[in-house]
Amino acid sequence: AGLLQYRITFLRPVLTETDYSANEPEYVPVGTVWARVQHKSGSLEISAEMLVNRPKVVFTVRDHVKAEYGMLIEADGVQYVILDIDSTTERGVLKITTEAKV
Repeated sequence: AGLLQYRITFLRPVLTETDYSANEPEYVPVGTVWARVQHKSGSLEISAEMLVNRPKVVFTVRDHVKAEYGMLIEADGVQYVILDIDSTTERGVLKITTEAKV
């Protein structure tokens, strides 16, 4: 799996009821693991007349991790949305492609 030198935390959504009877997801930690981090290109978009950069990051973790779509990954105080989970490229690892949550 290479050098796994960064600690990341997986966050699972849990629906919570608000004062207005709306179910909004609250993310709770479900596990912390070691990962290799590869920064990829990101995307630029205009939101509220501001240019927003959304970097993409690939996290490589051992394949015993129970990663699922809908979960978030938190690393260095930044939350990332899982876009793709690839278990076929390298044996024994998962490559999880993410995009920073804005």
